[in-house]
Amino acid sequence: MRDVSLSFSGDLPGWVAFVVFAVAGLVVFWAYRRNRHRLSRSQAVILPLLRGALLVLLLGCLVEPVLSYRAAPESEAPVVFLVDVSKSMSIPDGAGGRPRLEDALAPWVGPQDLAQQLDRKFTVDYYAFDAGTRPLAGRTDLEAQQPSGEMTLIGEALASAAAQTESEELAGVVLLTDGANQSAVDPVAQARNLGAPVYVVAVGDVAASHAGKPDLSVTDVLGERFMSVNAENELGVCLNGRGYAGQTATVDVFDGEQLLATETAELTEVDVTVRLQITPTVLGKRTFEVVARPFDTEEITENNRRQFSAIVEKNHLAVLYVEGTPRWEYKFLKRALERDPVVRFTGFIRGRSDLFVRQGERVGEGVLPVTAEEFAAFDVIVVGDVSPRLFSKDQLEALREVVVEQGKGLALVPGPRARDEGGFGRTPLAEVVPSFLTAAEDYTETGEFVPRLTARGREHPMLAGLGAFFDASSAAALNGCFVLDEPGPGATALLAHPFAQRSRGPLPLCVTQVAGKGRAMAMAMDTTWRWRMNAVDGDARPLHARFWGQAIRWLAGGREDSGDDMPFIAYTSRDYYEPGAPSIVYARLPGAIDDDAASSRADAFAEPEVAAEVRTPSGAVLTTPLEFVAGSAGLYKVILTFTEPGEYTAQVSAVRGGDALGEDDARFFIGRPYGEFERIEMNERLLRALAFETGGAFYTPATASGIPDDLLEVASQRGIYVETRFARLPAVYIAMVVCAAVEWFLRKRRGLM
Repeated sequence: MRDVSLSFSGDLPGWVAFVVFAVAGLVVFWAYRRNRHRLSRSQAVILPLLRGALLVLLLGCLVEPVLSYRAAPESEAPVVFLVDVSKSMSIPDGAGGRPRLEDALAPWVGPQDLAQQLDRKFTVDYYAFDAGTRPLAGRTDLEAQQPSGEMTLIGEALASAAAQTESEELAGVVLLTDGANQSAVDPVAQARNLGAPVYVVAVGDVAASHAGKPDLSVTDVLGERFMSVNAENELGVCLNGRGYAGQTATVDVFDGEQLLATETAELTEVDVTVRLQITPTVLGKRTFEVVARPFDTEEITENNRRQFSAIVEKNHLAVLYVEGTPRWEYKFLKRALERDPVVRFTGFIRGRSDLFVRQGERVGEGVLPVTAEEFAAFDVIVVGDVSPRLFSKDQLEALREVVVEQGKGLALVPGPRARDEGGFGRTPLAEVVPSFLTAAEDYTETGEFVPRLTARGREHPMLAGLGAFFDASSAAALNGCFVLDEPGPGATALLAHPFAQRSRGPLPLCVTQVAGKGRAMAMAMDTTWRWRMNAVDGDARPLHARFWGQAIRWLAGGREDSGDDMPFIAYTSRDYYEPGAPSIVYARLPGAIDDDAASSRADAFAEPEVAAEVRTPSGAVLTTPLEFVAGSAGLYKVILTFTEPGEYTAQVSAVRGGDALGEDDARFFIGRPYGEFERIEMNERLLRALAFETGGAFYTPATASGIPDDLLEVASQRGIYVETRFARLPAVYIAMVVCAAVEWFLRKRRGLM
């Protein structure tokens, strides 16, 4: 109890009440003194006291005394301590050239140890914030903080910290920042909503301005989300070289401490793009740091860095497809392979004058490979409707060599041109391919049919899980096929025509064989694209994508890195998105799931349930399913739109029939990275508004020592103000009755009535 006071609210003045009480007291004293010989000693004391108490109570009701005081609250409200750890806090313009973060924390963790003083007087909840807000274990975590955050979101940090604090009422907020704010909400309005004073510790140079001064910055990094380990992968680094026209910029790419690549670029324009070839050596999700080496005259170098995340795997399969005509089979197979995250597709299609046009992934110099070394850059080579005369003898010999001696895969998906000049059976590929188009005049079969799996086909990994499609699905129907020669003794027919016969049995449609260290396949079907076109909405895994995805993996040799052991992985299409732009979250399931043992067709089509739990910078959680990407091999995605800037985390999981298939998370940002470096001066106007609009105060690190006492003074005003009115207490009237009754009873007994 504090701030105690007594006042009178009745109509009777206090001095009049005092006179009346004095006179009445004298009368009582005189009356009982006159009759004292009739009273015992105790009664001579008790009766005057009872009469006096009665007079006091009566006069109290007339003057109406009011007792006022401030009662302590049931529990002390906590203090929220927010420290900005964004990259602008790394600028060295503090006292003695210290970084802003170090300058801001010095009074709290240095010799003054203000944080310890604060902990003695309050319950303090510590938080670090940048693009998101994270709780700290206590003041001991303050020294460990590093200024590495992408953005400064003050409004979101205030809201998030208040939401994470258990108490509904705050004693105050201590905010350490330079005010380089990129919030989507008004920080001042958000601070007012807290209902607590904000004590701002402002750092930074109030006069500094980076605008207009020479500056080199990394504005974007472009590259593939999936990269191959121990292989060259390209990154495009976008530079802005304001004020450095004609000079040479040097760009480095690091994976942790390891330097992966260095490249130079002439700054012929303000914006240029530098292309670097990097060779990652560590598997898994990696975050590469791109650094544009600063010029000596640059004042701000924090925007010379940019991060780029990628997934480095050993399971990328390079596929070369050589086609002689832009037929449907090429179009749909190309599309399926390009959508397969495991495959890197390169296509060469014959144009005019027998020249080839390259499509897909950039590999080599853009001309059809000639030597074995050039063909060896690919794991699988697919030869389509191409005339043998378009290959030189050396090229065909090189193809044979990479299959037989280096273990590559070869698939022949022929068309009529493959019969030119006697076909490929008269070339070195005769040693590799299990079967070729027949030389007979009737080299085609017409009519619609559904391929039939042979006994060996049902056991082959290329067709794993596809039995239900061919046994019961009209979506597997094809229209016509070619006629292959009888396969050799080492070949295996996996698919056969349901009714067309040849001398040794049903007409083979898909034939495979092992050729030396490699594997080969011959196809009699060039209308498998109909599997994709005929896929119904309920078929979440179209036959076309699954068949070719598994075929490519088998032809690649069944290596450890062929993709069969791929982990479940979640990722996004970009690291940063503009507010309101589509943000795409992907999930990739492991290799083919064997449905061949399913008891029914419904079981064969059972799809995993893939869902993402997305946490926003303000702490809200959005749960959304991911949809299967038609034509892909195990790829799922969801397109989301966010406007709140900051860091988002998507926790993605896959479940099938109650069994967990995998779980992974992906991070991305909404907003412009490094925007706080465009103007680096302290945002004094905003910070003073935060303090004064909430009843707090504005400090610098030099004056921050007053914060604990100021907080204590404000907290002392938080008590509950209580007024007690004497005349309204029932106990007063009960006491009056008791005093009068007891006095009457005693007087009656003594015969004084």
